[in-house]
Amino acid sequence: MVEKLNKELNRVFKNLSISKINYTIDFWHLEFKRHYEDDKYKIEKIDNIWIHAHEIEVNNENEWIELLKNGPFDLTKNIDYKESIKALVLFNLAREPIQEIEINKDSDLILKYSENQYLKICGKVDIVDWIWWIDFENEKQFILNEYGKIIVENKKLNNLIKIEK
Repeated sequence: MVEKLNKELNRVFKNLSISKINYTIDFWHLEFKRHYEDDKYKIEKIDNIWIHAHEIEVNNENEWIELLKNGPFDLTKNIDYKESIKALVLFNLAREPIQEIEINKDSDLILKYSENQYLKICGKVDIVDWIWWIDFENEKQFILNEYGKIIVENKKLNNLIKIEK
């Protein structure tokens, strides 16, 4: 199931870019837009593609922490300093096209960019009832990770994608 879902997600997410970043006390909201077209698939115009997540990871997070400790003032004294680092990296990734997306065996949702950059939506979080979900337009929780179990609205997902070649 995950292999087929990864294929479908790549059809939708390939070449999408982060267009809006929101963070509340305990979760992230990321909106995506298409800035480039793929010549293999025709994607129906999909508005309001969102990923909502409790926990994310970005590449080189530990290096960023060290850099912030040694900056003009120590930003790591703030209670949410790790979220600040993630926001900085997310702003750097904004408008960069996604090269690949994958749900791995741990139910992590990984968005891969050029130059080995990535955003990992963590698939296991201890203190919540939902981990992450994807919304398309007004379809809430189209794809949901609930305690590591992936729940998909397959019929609706298939209707979004029209294969041209």
